[in-house]
Amino acid sequence: MKTSVVKISVVLQLFFLLATANLSAQVKVACVGNSITSGPSSDSYPAQLQTLLDSTCGVGVVEVQNFGHSARTMVKGHPTRSYWDSPRYTAAKNFNPDISIILLGTNDARTSIWDIYSDDFSPDYLDMIDEFKAVNPNMEFLLGYPTPIFTFTDWNDNVVNGVIPRVDTALGEANTQLIDFNTPFLGSMSLFPDNVHPNIAGYGLMASIAHDRLLEMGLISDLCLEDNEGLIFVDGFE
Repeated sequence: MKTSVVKISVVLQLFFLLATANLSAQVKVACVGNSITSGPSSDSYPAQLQTLLDSTCGVGVVEVQNFGHSARTMVKGHPTRSYWDSPRYTAAKNFNPDISIILLGTNDARTSIWDIYSDDFSPDYLDMIDEFKAVNPNMEFLLGYPTPIFTFTDWNDNVVNGVIPRVDTALGEANTQLIDFNTPFLGSMSLFPDNVHPNIAGYGLMASIAHDRLLEMGLISDLCLEDNEGLIFVDGFE
């Protein structure tokens, strides 16, 4: 009887040690953005990204949190829509992520906003990166090209000719990495029922793009598998 108790005790201790080790190895990913990030919560791209990473890396190794807030802009100056004034931004910083995926700019590109605040986009982007780095100096960033806007020509022109070049400016000045949510969706209007927001399949593609980008950059691959040859990629784009 005593032998059985000892064996059970040893097993429980090993389980605790493994669980503790897993928690200590956890990487936290913050998804910052507007309604295209927040999505329908259970089907959003962050939720689907969590499922993919659980499959690739094991449950609990990587934690993804959704900090999307509908209708928000990158620019600070907008009186009612700035992400800077959102409680989701405060929550994202309090989360203290290891990796932040920032996908803002769709609402900034609205002509009524872009005509006023376009010059502020890159400086405000760089300020946001600095604020996150003040929380965690070792934080890594993926800066996103916004998804295309279909049928609204002026709006999409501002995304392509205004927002994307200014994201490039932030990428260069902050020495961060790109995640392209635009190019893979060109010609995929059927995935955007209202011409702006993806459907569930579209969010799934966004999740697979993020999953593959995180692995390609080596940001989480060391925790997931011992060598890159065994990594699981999910229908990524060339």
